[in-house]
Amino acid sequence: MYAFGGKYSRNSLDAIADALLGTKKIEHDLWFDEMSLVQMISYNVQDAKITYDLTAFSNHLTMHLIFTLMRIIKGTMSFINRGTISSWILNWIAFEHRKQKVLLPKSSEIIQKKGGYQSVAASGGKQYQGAIVLDPVPGTWWNVAVMDYTSLYPSVIEKYKLSYETMKCDHVSCRSNIVPGLKHWVCEISPGIMSSLVGYVREVRVRWFKPLTKSDDQQVATLANTIQAALKVLINASYGVFGNKKFVSHCPPVAESTTAYARHALRGAQEQAEAMGIKVLAGDTDSIFLHNMTKEQEMKLRIWSMVHLGIELGVDYHFRFLVLSNRKKNYFGITTDGKIITKGLQVKKSNTARFIRTTYDAITSMLSEVSSPDELENAKKTMVNLLQRRVLEIKESSISLDDLAQLTSMKKPFKDYQTNSQAVQIAVQNLRDNKHTDIGQGSQWLTVKVKKFRYTTRTSKFYFLPSGTDIFCTIKEVAKVKNLGEVDTKHYVEALENAFKPIFESFDIDWDDTMNGYADVTEYF
Repeated sequence: MYAFGGKYSRNSLDAIADALLGTKKIEHDLWFDEMSLVQMISYNVQDAKITYDLTAFSNHLTMHLIFTLMRIIKGTMSFINRGTISSWILNWIAFEHRKQKVLLPKSSEIIQKKGGYQSVAASGGKQYQGAIVLDPVPGTWWNVAVMDYTSLYPSVIEKYKLSYETMKCDHVSCRSNIVPGLKHWVCEISPGIMSSLVGYVREVRVRWFKPLTKSDDQQVATLANTIQAALKVLINASYGVFGNKKFVSHCPPVAESTTAYARHALRGAQEQAEAMGIKVLAGDTDSIFLHNMTKEQEMKLRIWSMVHLGIELGVDYHFRFLVLSNRKKNYFGITTDGKIITKGLQVKKSNTARFIRTTYDAITSMLSEVSSPDELENAKKTMVNLLQRRVLEIKESSISLDDLAQLTSMKKPFKDYQTNSQAVQIAVQNLRDNKHTDIGQGSQWLTVKVKKFRYTTRTSKFYFLPSGTDIFCTIKEVAKVKNLGEVDTKHYVEALENAFKPIFESFDIDWDDTMNGYADVTEYF
């Protein structure tokens, strides 16, 4: 998904083929035991053709990608296709150990010698302090540059020689090489196996494949872009595995030292920018948002980063204008070349109703044409009018069921569900008995939120819901909704508010006053 630039969000053959090839599976509403032999053969032939085409399109791009990863991690094709990324990295590390005739230690041995975590996570569910996110300055800002560190975590691993064997080494001379904010020290003599591997792939990605993405030969550019994206995922995951308890070479000091150096780099960039008189609007992990930065100031920051950190700092985006909410990691902006950049907003999530996403697309398309504050004021009025119309359309049931559709997925096996979630509700409505096995983890449906209704289960696949149990459902497949009267209109008004309220706040527009002044939100309920 990452390598192909997020062109698809549903992980199914139909969705991927539609996004990458412009073709689809054969549609049918029959169970397989209800299909004729000809229907079943036609259905499977089309699936086989799509599968082949996904490996053959764009000059066999997918196969090039698979072979590249096979060569790097020394794995087979089935290992790449079926294994997790942590298993790729383990194979990669293990091969290097064998080549150097070094034993691969167990995590218990590593922890016994190197120790555990020293930092405390800022949020629950994590074992150590992660990336830093600077508080945003809400509002609409013109002429904003986003500077980011090139492959920050891999760069940190390479630059500071982070690997399980370099942490807390036995050399007395290295004990002064302390990780910022921690008590760990890092070896200055040995490069470390992991830092060497990650550093090499990072250099190949940045120095070779990224420049090729700008090639005049479109096939070369496409291949290079896909491979550089995959390599980025691989080397970024190489940091994450060391913080994973299940990883063979789990090493807490490597994981938290990587994030500590990254925080040190971002804080350093912030302090340098502010010392130059540049207003810092936001920051996240490896990026910093700078208002009205000059070319001279940009060059000074680049030089400072290389001299003091040994890590490249460059401009990632240049926004014509940027809209920041008061929520971290939530913003959208229009770049100087008209590109729309969205981060963190609910409206872009795959389970958001289609009409909300199309409304957002219409608004951002309009905003992409804005080139001055006066034009922006007019665009904001148009945006408010459009959303007022959408609220009325929902209440008056004049939006089609297809536009109300949202994605519901079964992300876990049957046995792992213990509550009457939306995924459970839609699954039990589609499971007629225990014979059918084509519904399970990975199944996805286009659904609509409806008014609560009672349903009697006809399967015992969910252990906490025996067959014959009555449950309340608030969701149905689009095709099974008989009329718009079944739709939970209040849910969609609230969904529209949740999606666009952060944008309204950034524009200093009060959602409640604006919408209530046009039509009373509660009068229809």
